[in-house]
Amino acid sequence: MSILENKFTSILSSVALVALVTGLTPVRAQELSEDLVDEVDEIVVTGSRLKRSSYNSATPVQIISGEVARELGLFDVTSILQGTSQSSGLQVNNSFTSFVLDNGIGAATIGFRGLGAERTLILINGRRLTPAGVGGAPSAPDINMIPAALIERIDNVFDGASAVYGSDAIAGVSNVILRTDIEGIELQTSGSKPASGGGEEFSFTGLYGKSGDNWNISVATTYYERQSQSFAQNDFFNACDEYRFEDESGNLLTQYRGLAPGTTDSSCRLNTTNRVSIRDGIFGNVWSTPGTTNIGIPNFSETVIGPGLAPFAPPGTVTQIDSNGDGILDPEFLIDPDQNGLTEVDIQSTFFNLDRSERSQSGDLLTGSKLFTVYGTGYYNFQDDNDTELYFEAMYNVRKTKLFSPGSQFFPTVPATNPFNITNPDGQGVNSLNFFGVDFGAFEVIPIISIRGDRDLNDVEVSQKRMLAGIKGNISKFDTFLGGNWSYDVNVGYTTSTGTDVQQGIHDDRLELSLNTTIEDPNSPGTYICGVDNDGDGVPDGTDGCVPFAANAASLF
Repeated sequence: MSILENKFTSILSSVALVALVTGLTPVRAQELSEDLVDEVDEIVVTGSRLKRSSYNSATPVQIISGEVARELGLFDVTSILQGTSQSSGLQVNNSFTSFVLDNGIGAATIGFRGLGAERTLILINGRRLTPAGVGGAPSAPDINMIPAALIERIDNVFDGASAVYGSDAIAGVSNVILRTDIEGIELQTSGSKPASGGGEEFSFTGLYGKSGDNWNISVATTYYERQSQSFAQNDFFNACDEYRFEDESGNLLTQYRGLAPGTTDSSCRLNTTNRVSIRDGIFGNVWSTPGTTNIGIPNFSETVIGPGLAPFAPPGTVTQIDSNGDGILDPEFLIDPDQNGLTEVDIQSTFFNLDRSERSQSGDLLTGSKLFTVYGTGYYNFQDDNDTELYFEAMYNVRKTKLFSPGSQFFPTVPATNPFNITNPDGQGVNSLNFFGVDFGAFEVIPIISIRGDRDLNDVEVSQKRMLAGIKGNISKFDTFLGGNWSYDVNVGYTTSTGTDVQQGIHDDRLELSLNTTIEDPNSPGTYICGVDNDGDGVPDGTDGCVPFAANAASLF
């Protein structure tokens, strides 16, 4: 790409500004004190092709010092940029694992003024940083890939710059300027440890640079690691989503017992598992209670039934109670064979309420991440009349992120013919309506369960290569054309990124095949087979590796 630029001389103040973020506002040059004036050859400002000073610009530029940011303990670009008041950063983590996001797990993007990352342009040394990520279609750069230890400064333009850069700069531009002034050997290390545990950060950077009168070459390598932080390790998230109620007197109530007395008092909302929905139009839900039952279905129990069904229940098995103590009996009847007024199913226990389980609390609130970067840059100035200069940049980085997010549920439909269906009278189950003294045969059921190893671990790796070379200089022959001081900058670049996201889970097609074809092996009573029946004899051929699935099995939570 070739660019012609008009260059002019500006008079600027040489006032030293010591701050992490400096907002520059328009000021007339002649208003500056003559005692603080220096002559500046040229200043390139993000958001314009013109070489000018921020003081005579109509668009303020925010400058973030990389050195001061590191001194404040900000070890990654995400923390630096997302802390600005104009940004609306998005850290993609386990909160989004139910969705297909464009940049995927572990990525971080930045968006100014709430217009989204697709409308905020990210530059490195004034040149575009390409998207990187996994899942969906990555549409924005992953700012985690920028090594914070190599940042000299960040220039932010919060006004739209689409006239200069295109539609991806409608919200603004963030230009990350990496260091080129390295001389000799430098070693940097930093770290942090949250008081609550987890989320520890560590970074190490080695830099080497050598220069002469008209040349410089610099190389750097950096390693950054962040440990994961679980929900249990964070004081704000180490419980569960709460219910809050207000009674008629305006008192705030946070205790929630669930569906019946005998359920643990808790403020947690219900995110239930280990239950089965029966398509019989009577129970709806039954709960896994290994070794016991109160409705005649082995290993499953129920809490309450509606008033229309109570007269059909066996004598002494249901009780109408006043669960909230307001003197009015509940419309539902408690299934209570021992007549103690308490349910036999505590749905607020960690076995049924997924959010309260220890395994769920051990999930990652903050993902663990590792970033390795190698960066090189250099230039050679010919010191001719046109100040011709050759330059290059090269960067390679790889990010590895692991996310542990237990709790994924699935709801397979188990046909009535499946021998593991809990309502199948010809298989291992019994008549689901035997409690009411009727028999309508088997029903289709839908287990609501969570299985360890099913979509609970993501292993993400994203790498990016960036190479650029160019030549720039003045055009002395244009010195008399429109005021002179014309220059050029021609460069060519190549960037590529790859990403993988490995996640194990139950394959839906294979699960459906197993549920729909499982039968008892006619040649081996007590064992079960499943799969495709190519010869049509009613017996699976056993050639496709199908495994019978006990769909009513409790999860491993």
